[in-house]
This record gives sequence, structure tokens and C-alpha cells, in this order.
Amino acid sequence: MGIGEQVVVDGSGFTGVAGVWAAGNVSDVMAGVPQAMAAGVGAAAAINMNLLMTDAGRAAAWRAAVSGAEVFGGAMEAEVSRRVLGPRVHGSEGLVDGR
Repeated sequence: MGIGEQVVVDGSGFTGVAGVWAAGNVSDVMAGVPQAMAAGVGAAAAINMNLLMTDAGRAAAWRAAVSGAEVFGGAMEAEVSRRVLGPRVHGSEGLVDGR
């Protein structure tokens, strides 16, 4: 009688299959309750980050498709800097002759 089988995962609980994480005794048959709970919390955080990055990627792709422009490229960065900083170009106000 063996201990059992476990799913191979990385440090976050990711199984290598898109959208599939495993934690607790599924990924470590020898884990006690505290270790299993900690693995669950880590997997939950990784799942949350994956969902956020997926949403952000879709939003960026939609924005690029709608506007036909980069989501945030060099030209946009320059325009934002100009509007926010005005003549203070990247916080260098007060510098005279590079000093």
C-alpha cells in the first residue's frame, strides 16, 4: 500500500496545463494541514494574478484594435510627460546648464 500519487506542480501550484493549478495533498501527499493550507493560499494568489494579467492583456488588445495605436508607446509617453510635467521634463526643473 503506497502513500498515493500527486500532481506535479511548480512553486505556485501551476500544473503546466493552462488554467489548472493544484495544491494541498493533491500536489504533496505528505503535506500536513498547515502546509496544504499555505499551498492553497499560494495557488489562489497565482490564479488571481493569472486572471488579472489575462484581463489586462485582453483590454490592451481591445484598446489597440479600437484605436489602431500602441497601448502605451514612446509617443504616448512623451505626450503624458509633456501634459503632466510641462517644462519640468522628467523632474529636471531647476537645473541650469546641466548642474
